[in-house]
Amino acid sequence: VTFAATLVLTPGPSTLVRDVHIDVEGPAARDVPAATDVLARLPRAWPLPRGAVFTQARWTQAKGDAVAALARAGFAAAKITASEAAVDPQAEAADLRVTMESGPRFRVGELRIRGLSRYPPSLVRNFSTLKPGDAYDADALDTLVRLLSGSGYFASVQAAIATDAATADAAPIDIAVIEAPTRRLDAGFGYSTDTQFRANASWRNVDVDGRGTQLAIDARLEQDLSNLAVRLTAAPNADGWIDGVRGEVERTDIFKLVTETAVAGVRRQSVDVRDNWT
Repeated sequence: VTFAATLVLTPGPSTLVRDVHIDVEGPAARDVPAATDVLARLPRAWPLPRGAVFTQARWTQAKGDAVAALARAGFAAAKITASEAAVDPQAEAADLRVTMESGPRFRVGELRIRGLSRYPPSLVRNFSTLKPGDAYDADALDTLVRLLSGSGYFASVQAAIATDAATADAAPIDIAVIEAPTRRLDAGFGYSTDTQFRANASWRNVDVDGRGTQLAIDARLEQDLSNLAVRLTAAPNADGWIDGVRGEVERTDIFKLVTETAVAGVRRQSVDVRDNWT
């Protein structure tokens, strides 16, 4: 004997958020003014305000975002100690409460670097604006990862602060890198009605002298134009300054008017964009 059952589900009205309580305990609650901004932002950035439709996915995401905001503000060991979504079916409403323990405010300790074989650890450290004893700043760590990734030295960069509260006064920052190939050649050819045939080539060597000095050569050839540019850029020094020299020659021949130019220059820039000058 076979029995079949048919279930018909009729969704009811959406449950709306009726009340929200976000409580932060621990050092962040007393850390003025360091934690003032993040504590003020938590309620404003909460993605489930009063009147919003309550869903489990948004509830989970909201709690994760709140913890991440505290962690990025320097309280890297922040965690949720209690949370409750009390749903009132009759009123079609949900009351939300989240309690977080901030843990201590973290300070930067040593940079622990893994994955280096060609370059010394100082090359990575010299890109960093994070100094031992500084208050931990997640934005500064993101900047370091971005600088290292865009430096040409590395194919992959990952970084994270150790979140053990016992080491909060000098928390190690773990950086894992994969070194990129030192040499790269790119070339291209094309045709257009304006310039007819054209060709370009570029050569990069990010370690011409075994000390991280980068050589870049770019050449361009068109019917009426030829250009050659050469650039040498040193690895950042211990003070975070990057020095470079550049030379360029160009020849144009437009309607029998030949122009030849040559330029050369030096440049110094800081890994900290706030200090850059050229």
